[in-house]
Amino acid sequence: MKKIIIAVIALIMSVTAVFFVGCDGEDKKYFEKVSSYSFWDNNGEEAVAQYKFYEVMDSFFSEGEIVDGSCIKDGKTRKILFVGMDGVRADALTNIFYDENDFDTNGYNYPCTDYSGINAVKSEGGLYIAYAGGEKGKDSEQETSTCAGWTSELTGAWHTIHGVDSNNDPKNTNKDTIMLKYAKLGLDTGLAFDWGQYFDVTLREEVSYLLANPETPMLLRDLDRPVAQSLQDIVKNEKLKDEEDILAKDIEHYNAVAMKNVGENAEYDVAMKDYLLERIEAGDDFVGGIFHAPDSNGHTYGFSNEDNHYVNSVRNSDAYIYTLFNTIKEREETMNEEWLIIVTADHGGSGKGHGKQIYEHRTIWVACNRKFDQSLFGKGYDGYREAE
Repeated sequence: MKKIIIAVIALIMSVTAVFFVGCDGEDKKYFEKVSSYSFWDNNGEEAVAQYKFYEVMDSFFSEGEIVDGSCIKDGKTRKILFVGMDGVRADALTNIFYDENDFDTNGYNYPCTDYSGINAVKSEGGLYIAYAGGEKGKDSEQETSTCAGWTSELTGAWHTIHGVDSNNDPKNTNKDTIMLKYAKLGLDTGLAFDWGQYFDVTLREEVSYLLANPETPMLLRDLDRPVAQSLQDIVKNEKLKDEEDILAKDIEHYNAVAMKNVGENAEYDVAMKDYLLERIEAGDDFVGGIFHAPDSNGHTYGFSNEDNHYVNSVRNSDAYIYTLFNTIKEREETMNEEWLIIVTADHGGSGKGHGKQIYEHRTIWVACNRKFDQSLFGKGYDGYREAE
């Protein structure tokens, strides 16, 4: 009997080991496949750490001279458009770009260059495979979550410096976002999102700073948040159970990022497109916004190229970015402006979630209308960490 028990235990352990190896193997295949796409301007081992996107933006502004509230370089006014596509997996780009190395017959993997914002941005600069989540197994490891991802890209650091490891962490006050850094220097900056938790929790102290320093030219806006007159208004607006669930400190903090007029399409990405166009036309120097529909559809229907809801939200956002791109090109031609455009994701996803330290969640991408210097590229990145 003892021998039988030992044999059974050994069999269970063997099957379990095969299961976990198999899972890791399938996950590894994802990174290998994505790395092989022909449309990248780098390779998998050179995947760019997401916090380095900040360096590109910061360098663009710092190369100029801030005079009378404008960043001037060689007689042109420099401006930045930062567009987030929340939860857009790296392989979702096969709905926009054709991969000559691996044609897929499931109805995606074809070019849409005539109306694609990401294609337009790449045509002037590049499209790069990148990674979220810090270095797995090291101090910098952080959740592949919304708040951690966007904060790394907007501060130029992992959570070990900015303090945001999950959606429930406030950002450290000693690490400003790029919006606040340049607003303090006199540029008009802003960020729009329709997920209030990013403002109420992650950027809470930056909201407090703006309330204490109303002359600071920085706008944070939650596009589907109406102005509240009472705590009960907040409970109703946010569909909460009671006042204890309110994430903003108080009504003042809540209203600091509210919209005076909430449009009928506020919960859709078309509203984000329209708002960003407004800020561009208003003359802002840093225009930031995050398209949320891909992530929302991923959580509801699945982060997969096999789901039409997810795929269509990716394509729609890409088309909206094309409109933004064309507006900026016209301004460059007629208003003596020079724009840096960054389009990227905060994390990937699988099933109906994300946040884990797996390839499908860690592997992201970034498009820029200026080529990345190779000094930004990772060194020996294997999907989890860079080489020592």
